[in-house]
Amino acid sequence: MAIKDVEPYPDAYQKERAERFGVCQKAIWQALKKLGLTYKKTLRHPKADESARQAFQQKIQQYEK
Repeated sequence: MAIKDVEPYPDAYQKERAERFGVCQKAIWQALKKLGLTYKKTLRHPKADESARQAFQQKIQQYEK
């Protein structure tokens, strides 16, 4: 596995990478570990709309008052 696969697909799961390369998931895990790369989930969804979230939180605060 090349580092070049991680650059265009930074959020890809190991299973997806394994399917792309035709290897098992463990091979991908070992390659990523050897490269010193880890996958850390973010708390924010990539398609989340921050302004809509703030508006929703304001509505909740108004109902709580």
